[in-house]
Amino acid sequence: MRQHWAAAGIPQPLFCPVRSLDDLPGTRKLRLPFLIKLAYGAGSIAQQIIRRHDESESAVMRMLDLTEVTRQQGDHEFSESQGFPQLIAEEIIESTTDSWYEEEGYGDYLSVEGLVRDGQYYPIAMTSRLRTIEPFTELGNVAPCVLDSEKKQRIVQWVSRSIDALGLQNCATHTELKLMANGEVSFLETAARMGGVAIAKELDEVFGVDYVGLFLDVILGNECEIPGFEETPPRCAAASIALIGCDSLGTQWTSSRVFAPSQVDWKALTGHETSVNVELAQSISPGAPFPPYDLSGGVLNYAGQAFLISTDASTLKASAYKLLDGLEQQLPESV
Repeated sequence: MRQHWAAAGIPQPLFCPVRSLDDLPGTRKLRLPFLIKLAYGAGSIAQQIIRRHDESESAVMRMLDLTEVTRQQGDHEFSESQGFPQLIAEEIIESTTDSWYEEEGYGDYLSVEGLVRDGQYYPIAMTSRLRTIEPFTELGNVAPCVLDSEKKQRIVQWVSRSIDALGLQNCATHTELKLMANGEVSFLETAARMGGVAIAKELDEVFGVDYVGLFLDVILGNECEIPGFEETPPRCAAASIALIGCDSLGTQWTSSRVFAPSQVDWKALTGHETSVNVELAQSISPGAPFPPYDLSGGVLNYAGQAFLISTDASTLKASAYKLLDGLEQQLPESV
């Protein structure tokens, strides 16, 4: 993947594969601090930030313990069932929202959702993010992205080059980029799949795009008209927000709570201009203990996902942070 991006002229941070503890000396070429994570894992599970090289072995041992727990829960990497997991250590991208957003509260990365039909790439829409919390836990993704059209077009051009370099034929695409100073970007990942959580639902609500239906038409070879990039003005704003045991700054809850979405006064929490629906298919069972926040847990920290719809992007962002900062007091305490 990185070779394809290099062929497209897109710079990437240094990285080092770690297939055993014997590979750890190779990480000394990386700039500190660096990140070590599961190479094929999703949801940031077990990732560790290494601030000193002598921390590497103990960090990997912690990763192995947590990886084994996730395997036992059925959340292990799809390509592995036992043994030492495939890890990758990589430099941390020096990212910032400076030179990108005119207002605070948005995260330093975003994604472009698209389709490839018969080798031709069709970018459909861009989704932004709320701030992440330590180490790199996502709080939510948001549509529409409020960047101006010139910045969006520059990003779409970079993404188009990367997708073309991969030589894909018929698939959906989800491409994530880190925003950097002076209008530059660095690629995080791209995949021949749709974006996770409720991104497809966001595109439907905001732009009226049936992303799932278009994807099925493409892979089945059906005739369909793929819309141009955000050709329909947004009719609302929508977001997928993590229900997580900390506030929007990553401060862990001080009390034990029960996951009871039916007992939450969502309007009082987020404001009357925002509707909230808990995605039960992506949540733990109501009545279960709310999981405490663990820096290495990634998506295992999530009790669930809430889907928010607001009149506009600014209202949506404010409502999302109100939810994250006020949810603890809205839920019943654990007995």
